[in-house]
Amino acid sequence: MSTQGARVLRLWERIGFSRQILIIAVSSFVVSSILISAIILQLLDRQSQAILLASQSEISAMVARRIDNSIAQRQKLLEDFTAQLVFEEGLRPIPELQQLLDSRNALHHFFNGGLVLLDATGRSIVDSPVVEGRTGIDFSDRPHVRKARSTKATVITRPLIGRGLKSPVFVIDSPILNRRQEVIGFLFGVTRLASDNLFRQIGGEMLGQTASHMVIEPNLGLFITASQPELAMQPIQDSSFIEIINRVQAGEMTGLFRDETGARSLFTSSRLEIMDWLVIHLLPQPALFDRLQSVLLKVSGWIVVFTLLIAVSATLLLRRHLLKLQKTSIQIEAMATGRETFALLPEGSHDEIGRLNRAFNGLYRKLQRHILDLEHGSQENARLSEVMAHHFQEPVRRLHTFAERLLQRSELATDEESQLALTFIQQQSSRLSLLTRDAQRYLSLDKAHVLTTGGVDTTQVITEVMHRYRQAHPLSIEMDSNLPQVAIARDIFRELLENLVENSIRFRHTERPLRIHISAQPLPGVDRARFRVADNGSGIAPEYRQQVFELFNRLVPNSVPGTGMGLALVRRIVHSSDGGVSIEDGMDGGIAVVFDLPIER
Repeated sequence: MSTQGARVLRLWERIGFSRQILIIAVSSFVVSSILISAIILQLLDRQSQAILLASQSEISAMVARRIDNSIAQRQKLLEDFTAQLVFEEGLRPIPELQQLLDSRNALHHFFNGGLVLLDATGRSIVDSPVVEGRTGIDFSDRPHVRKARSTKATVITRPLIGRGLKSPVFVIDSPILNRRQEVIGFLFGVTRLASDNLFRQIGGEMLGQTASHMVIEPNLGLFITASQPELAMQPIQDSSFIEIINRVQAGEMTGLFRDETGARSLFTSSRLEIMDWLVIHLLPQPALFDRLQSVLLKVSGWIVVFTLLIAVSATLLLRRHLLKLQKTSIQIEAMATGRETFALLPEGSHDEIGRLNRAFNGLYRKLQRHILDLEHGSQENARLSEVMAHHFQEPVRRLHTFAERLLQRSELATDEESQLALTFIQQQSSRLSLLTRDAQRYLSLDKAHVLTTGGVDTTQVITEVMHRYRQAHPLSIEMDSNLPQVAIARDIFRELLENLVENSIRFRHTERPLRIHISAQPLPGVDRARFRVADNGSGIAPEYRQQVFELFNRLVPNSVPGTGMGLALVRRIVHSSDGGVSIEDGMDGGIAVVFDLPIER
């Protein structure tokens, strides 16, 4: 942690628990209120925008349907008119054709670029209204003419530059067929894209004057037409329009965007089914959201006012209750540090402070009783340990000594019964001496004797134990490298290891050499290490692996050496260091005693 962070932490701790609760509670409330308010406002904004987008999207779809219907209507009128241009197996004479084209006011209303009639070769022979230079042009190389000739069906072209009008147009090309279904000519319906046309008329009727609309050829990147006539047949270069097209092509048919000036607008789009063009409508956001923004600002203001009122009320209420807690904590601290004599806390109130005071008083009374019991028990244990060290050992020593003297007397040398009795007394006195020693050792073990502040070199202690037992017994003791140093007394750690090694020697397998392996691994997150002392001895059945840690509990006859306290002492040492101990499977049917000890960092 940085120096600045540590300074802030110390300052925070000095504030006190009551003020911390007050600050945290009020801050949490204010922050949560702000977050909730922001979420509510955002949801209102999004919902309003969603409703508006849905409405505009429906209008856009209606525009596209009307344009599609209008184009279909123009196509049908053009196809129906072609039948009137046929006489017997060919076209009517040119004067009649000119008169027929000039007389079709409905078609002239629909096609602002006029009508053009081609003969079977694809050359224009009549146009209406007459445009200088439009007759006599060979259109046979136009793709739409070739397609109409081959399919004998009407073709709607992509935008192109008219050869006669010299301006952007799109053409509905309907083939003229005789009774034998032979193509004898073509009739064009021409729509000027830069002039007032059906796209702009329908868009203006449906969307009004506040919205701008355009028809786009996405594959060519062109404006087909737009509410701004100068955009017709111009390449799309504005990055904001390119962004809209990309979003529409990706499936996003409505949305919000920012143009190059940063102004926000709403866009809706539809696709023309007949021509696969995009109809896009733009509506500036200010025209839509000024009223919504006003409502949102009013809602925000009321939320701020209510938040402040509730925060002030919560602060006063919390402060009133936390003062009791602060007073109680100061009183307890004063008693704990000795600045005041102990006194039971008042238990009159029924709130959390009153329950806390009653719980504290109850705990103190129990603690006092436990302290008295522990002091009494500690005095008895100390007295018992002293008695065992002196008063128990002395009679046992005398029994052993006098039994040995009697065994050496000549008059008892031939008395087998006396010899047997004296030998038994000597053996049992030796066993009683060991039991007394182990019991005294067990009683003397506690944290004060086990734990130490300096680290103990476990590798060195294990090496010493290995050297001692290798000289007296045929065994192999191995250990891992880099064993951690433990924070318990050196003689205690040595005693722990000796008890485990002696236990392995006592219960070794009779048909194979004894092997012992000692390993240790640091435990994550705590300053402790888990040791494992494994052997290949005779093993212990799983149902007895907890039982063997109990005092004087032996799984073998008394004829086998031992007091039944070796593993109990091990458990006492480990528990005195706040650790745990258990037995697992060892090597080749043996056991492994696993325990954890504090380590020196």
